[in-house]
Amino acid sequence: MSSSVHRISVREMNEIQCRRQLAVTRKMFQQWQKMANTTQYHQPRIEQIFTLFQQLSASNTASLSARQLTTLENQLSELNGTLKHEIQTVREQQLEQQALAARTNSHRQHNLGSLAALVREKLPAEKQLITELESCDVLSEKASSSLIFRALSALNDVQNQLSPFANQLLEQLKAQSEDIPQFWQHGVPLSPFAKQCEQILLMIEKLKLVGSLSEALSAQQQLAEIQAMNESSQRHLRADSLILILAKQLKECQQHTELVEKIEQLCAELAIFSDDENTTIIDDALASVHSSSFSVLMPLAEQLEAQINLAEQAFVAEAQRRVVLDGLGKLGYQVQETDIKAWMDDGKVVVRHPATPGYGLELGGKQARFQTRTVALSSQRDTQRDKDVDAIWCSQHQQLQEFVAQSDAELVVERALPAGSGEMKVYDMEEDARQQRNPAVHQQPRILRK
Repeated sequence: MSSSVHRISVREMNEIQCRRQLAVTRKMFQQWQKMANTTQYHQPRIEQIFTLFQQLSASNTASLSARQLTTLENQLSELNGTLKHEIQTVREQQLEQQALAARTNSHRQHNLGSLAALVREKLPAEKQLITELESCDVLSEKASSSLIFRALSALNDVQNQLSPFANQLLEQLKAQSEDIPQFWQHGVPLSPFAKQCEQILLMIEKLKLVGSLSEALSAQQQLAEIQAMNESSQRHLRADSLILILAKQLKECQQHTELVEKIEQLCAELAIFSDDENTTIIDDALASVHSSSFSVLMPLAEQLEAQINLAEQAFVAEAQRRVVLDGLGKLGYQVQETDIKAWMDDGKVVVRHPATPGYGLELGGKQARFQTRTVALSSQRDTQRDKDVDAIWCSQHQQLQEFVAQSDAELVVERALPAGSGEMKVYDMEEDARQQRNPAVHQQPRILRK
């Protein structure tokens, strides 16, 4: 054949994908481990995930075949999906629990203050009990529950003199001292508006926990305005509107957190391709990631993804060209180390074989597909030899495929022209030499067609 188009697959394609997955896995495991250490997480589950992570992360990608790398990549991808799901689920649960605990504490402090005022009103002689109630905010939950029990016992004799509000307070305090979750609702059905307010307050606590303090303060002010309104449908609509606003803000906070984590993962991927430019990009990204808004982080993530793809393409392209040139070297072609860079930079390279002086093999293309064709190195030649040179390259091609296969790669011919078909491309090497000696005059090598 005189010209052919090839597609080449190399194990480095699998290796770099696997290394990228591994970098993400390590970063996600750190994020998961941090979350698991700050919440009540099932110890058997921690051990299970830790063992699986240790097994997969200990893999030496450089020693694995393409098939083994594909298997490892699938296992890492599955583990990453598990880690992502558990991080999201447990984070939501943790936020809900912490917000509920904050609301519980707020109700507790309010009720204890009301209890102290009730004891002062109904039992002014209980000075020691009153003093303890007034300073109960420094007590532990167990100690405050014990104090509540004492106050309830003291008020038992005057309970028939208490107002409905006071009796409701005592019911809540009794539930609190018995460690009943959401004790403030114990035995007291909440009105629809009260339920709206409690939902809003719970969401405000969540905003505080995720660091959105200005949004939480604004919501508190809006809630105060709504509570000051008279009972009406407008009041409920305002409350519903605020709930929707808070839900949107909480979702945006979650998206921001996930985007920050994604950028950290992308930086870990980019770090695989170590060079000064990538190091600078990574340092700049990590320095600003936590202080930047969502609108700033989105293009940053896109920039990192684009840089990773470019680096991966260059890595794979170099590996593809190295495998092909190594195979040609085994066939006797005169291959130099600089030929890889020349092919990468210029998009083509010409290699020669001692058995066919005056001719060469041109390899061109920058993607997974590349073209090969026989070329003449001078227009002053016996053109009758052109077809013979084409035939020699045809006979060598199968050997090249075998050499490539030894490197755990695959070379496939997608289309080819038969030997002797068409004109042979000519490189005038003397003109090339003159151009190198006087580049100001000859900017480009002259290519002739016979």
